[in-house]
Amino acid sequence: MNDISWLNIVWASFPLALILICSGFLRLNLNKSLLIGAVRTVTQLFLLSLVLRWVFLKNSPLILFAAATFMVFISSHTIIRRVHYRLPGLRLIVALAIAFSIIFIGIYSLLFVLPKDPWFRSDHAIPLIGIMTGNSLTAISLAINQFLSDLKEKETIIENRLAWGATTWEAILPHLINSFKTGLHPIMNSMMVVGLVSIPGVMTGQLLSGSSPKQAAIYQIVILFMIVSCAFFSILLSLLLAFKKVVNTNQQSFYFSLPSEEERC
Repeated sequence: MNDISWLNIVWASFPLALILICSGFLRLNLNKSLLIGAVRTVTQLFLLSLVLRWVFLKNSPLILFAAATFMVFISSHTIIRRVHYRLPGLRLIVALAIAFSIIFIGIYSLLFVLPKDPWFRSDHAIPLIGIMTGNSLTAISLAINQFLSDLKEKETIIENRLAWGATTWEAILPHLINSFKTGLHPIMNSMMVVGLVSIPGVMTGQLLSGSSPKQAAIYQIVILFMIVSCAFFSILLSLLLAFKKVVNTNQQSFYFSLPSEEERC
């Protein structure tokens, strides 16, 4: 594939300009968000390319660990901002869930699924960890938000179950299951239609770089399997830890609260 330059970015920006015109004409109020998003995309990805160039040259396991830690930190911060309810210790919960999943699935992938020598090669490990972290972020956000929303909206039903002698686990289990399905739903949907409705990102990148369709398909298959595995364990651990957090020590009630507007911002 031939190299592309800033001129290609300029050409790619013209459809965005058309969107801005249409948004202004239709009064969609998207112009500010779109402009900010476009500027952040260019700035962040350009800075990322500089950082990755340095990281790939160093190829150190310590730098890989630092990069993974940074991804976990940013992911947990983003999840907190997406969740509509406040739960003490939620930031630590989601950070532990993502970190455990990355360590478990990430190392397994680097050792057995997509092995390289050495296995901690930064140019290989960081993109893999990044794509798993990004998908786990979305999955946990959906699952935790659904879980806490269910507890708030179904509070009376849960209290009735407790009054009739159910344990907190029995009373809350249906909502845990529903939240789990909600978190995995987007990834499962993409697996159902992959290759039929769209060509996913990894396969597209492989094809654009000149790989054979078969090789591109194999890469996409293993990446999807690793994504869904990482998301599954992230959701599982985050929901179990959140359950332990919302249940009071007497095992007969639960607690959490809505954040203020200042806290949500």
